[in-house]
Amino acid sequence: MKSFSASNLLNYFSYDDDLLRRIMLLILLLMPIFILIGRSPLDIAASTIAVSFLIHSIYWKDFSWLRAKWVQATLIFWLFIVLNSLHAHDVNQALSRAAPFIRFPLFAIAVSYWILRSEEDLKKFIYTFAATLVFSTADGLFELLFGFDFSGREQFPGRLSGPFELSTLGIYLTKLGLPILIAFYAIAPKDNRLLDVAWFAFGLLVLFIITFSGERMALLLTLFALFLCAWMVKKYRVYLMSTLLVSVIAFSSFVVLNKDFYDRIYMSTIGEIESDPNKSTAYKGQIDAAIDIIRDYPLLGVGADNYRFVCKFPKYDPLATDTFSRCLIHPHNVYLETWVNNGLIGILLLGFIFYHWLKLFIKHRPDKSMDALLLSGSLGVLLFIWPFSVGMSIYNNFNGIWFWLMVGFALATYQIRTSTPYKKES
Repeated sequence: MKSFSASNLLNYFSYDDDLLRRIMLLILLLMPIFILIGRSPLDIAASTIAVSFLIHSIYWKDFSWLRAKWVQATLIFWLFIVLNSLHAHDVNQALSRAAPFIRFPLFAIAVSYWILRSEEDLKKFIYTFAATLVFSTADGLFELLFGFDFSGREQFPGRLSGPFELSTLGIYLTKLGLPILIAFYAIAPKDNRLLDVAWFAFGLLVLFIITFSGERMALLLTLFALFLCAWMVKKYRVYLMSTLLVSVIAFSSFVVLNKDFYDRIYMSTIGEIESDPNKSTAYKGQIDAAIDIIRDYPLLGVGADNYRFVCKFPKYDPLATDTFSRCLIHPHNVYLETWVNNGLIGILLLGFIFYHWLKLFIKHRPDKSMDALLLSGSLGVLLFIWPFSVGMSIYNNFNGIWFWLMVGFALATYQIRTSTPYKKES
């Protein structure tokens, strides 16, 4: 009698692993569209890919991806935040955020180790993502010129939303758009002057829309990205620094001439800096609240996703009323959020994951081979983990999937360009 195993069970149902991978590749190619649609389709797609990858691993009895140091560090981090949730103020909320977190890294592993395993597959992904990037940029330009987007939704003064429900067009173009724009340049046919001109013109348009999206952090991260690229790739240093200078001059001129953007970019920023630190519209109020909580719960934090509850205790939000609070659902910084929810142990474990990624990116930095594809992947991750920024949480099912998609993409570019099997990564 045959011994029972998961592989035998899959064979019984005529399991076709290659067909499953091709279906998951199709879903991955659709994810840039899902990003524009909303949270649910994006989360369903990422979770489906993660589960399918586990099925693939069970079928082939291949768990060699567990040898990767960053995967091991991520599993330790996940186990810690799950166990750490047991002491949280709201245990159910903590567990509901911590336990399913594993789907994000599994999704990234699947993208890099299983789905984007060839340069041809990687090109398909970049081309489809670039198409949605063109659509989103065009929508933002239309909104800027006519006061409403393609769907007819009116523009919020001083902000651009493009195809998104919220005003997140700028951060989308920065964190996802810039890396894909560089990746497209890396894989595009060479010695095509018309394509070079079109790419350059579109790149300037993307910078223009980011600048006038009204998202100050998107603009600052874009300037940081240009500076970082100029530092990492000497060949394009003069070009990138010139682009940076022209962008700053054009931006300053437009802000002075346009009242809505002047109020949003300059006056509101000055107002937040000078405002009461407890003011809910100021990031400083959220950061101060997080630091106050960290002082009381330094080692283990308050439990996954529990900042939203503990921050509203009178001790941490003393001026709160029925209509006013300096606390939002998270501190809007990945390191502060990790520390306040999972303590010093959590932030050290997260830092250990980042260390292994940065070790790979530095070892194969673009300046060694002048490879724009490696630059695009590493930049995509760095823009999410840059410590001096504020933004959306990497633990939720929207921005979190953006982040882990870039991680999977970056590791896929690393493997393809360096011909290094993922399972042997150190």
